Amino acid sequence: MSVKRVLVLALALLILASLVSGGVWRALAWNPSTSDLDGTDSSSYDYEFKDPSNRFDIPATTGTNGLQVGEDFGDTDSIAFLIKLDRAPSAWYGFRVAEMQGGDQYEVYFTIGTVSFCILFRASGSSAGTATLYKQEDGSWISRVSLTVSNIQSGTHYYTTDYKIGFTLTDATANDYGSVKFVISKQYLYDLGARGNLVTGIYATTRLSGDGSPGSGTEMDRCPAEGSVRWTLQGDIPDLPLGALLLALPLIALYAYLRRSRSGSTYDFKANLRQLTEG
Repeated sequence: MSVKRVLVLALALLILASLVSGGVWRALAWNPSTSDLDGTDSSSYDYEFKDPSNRFDIPATTGTNGLQVGEDFGDTDSIAFLIKLDRAPSAWYGFRVAEMQGGDQYEVYFTIGTVSFCILFRASGSSAGTATLYKQEDGSWISRVSLTVSNIQSGTHYYTTDYKIGFTLTDATANDYGSVKFVISKQYLYDLGARGNLVTGIYATTRLSGDGSPGSGTEMDRCPAEGSVRWTLQGDIPDLPLGALLLALPLIALYAYLRRSRSGSTYDFKANLRQLTEG
C-alpha cells in the first residue's frame, strides 16, 4: 500500500475518533451566543402588555430589534436564530414555558445560497413541544429533522444526539424578554445543499393553532413587519468541519516530509497538498 493511501486511511480513522471522543465537549459548547440582527426593528402587531396573546408579541420597534443571530466555529460549527418575546408584567401574561398551549408556534425563515429553510417550534402543551427543520423543495416544505422534548425547562438547551438542530426556550419576566432560540449545524445545512456565507430572506412569525408545518395556523406577529433581512456569516457553510481540517494538518505535514525524504527533491507544499486532496 502506498504512503498516500496509508495517510488517507489514517486521516479517516482520526476524524472518526475525534467525533466519538469529542461528543461530551460538543454537548457543552454547542450553543452559540447571539446579538441583535439589524433591520428587525419592526413587527406587524403590538399586543397590549396585559393581553393573554402577549406570548406571541415580538418586541420590535424603532431602536429595538426583535431578532438575534449568532455563529460558532470549530467542531461546534453552527448558526443560531433567536426570536425575542415581550416582557411579562405578571404570571398571567407573556411567554412562559409552563403556560404554553398546544398549537403555539414560533418560526424563522431563511435562505442560504439558493436553498430555503424554515425552523420552527410547535408547543404540544405545557412545557412540551417539537422543533423541526424544514427545507423547501419544488415549492413544498419537507421536514428534514425534528426534536421532541416532553419536559422543557426554561433556559435549558436541548439538541439532537447527532447535533443537527437544537433549541432553547426562555421565560419572559417583568424585566427581561423571553425568547425562542434555534441552533443548526452548518455541516447539516451543507448536506442539504446550502452553500456560501450569505443568509437572505430572514424573517420570523409567531402563530396560534399551528399544526407543526410552516405557515400553519393564524399569524399573530411577524418580524420584520414586511419583507426580510440578510446576514453575512464569518465562515462559509462548509463541506468539511473545521475540526477535521485541523486534524488533517499534521498528516499533510507528515506526507510532505515522507515524500521529500524519499525523493530528496525540493519540497513543493502547494503541489503536494493539491495532489493529496485530489487523490
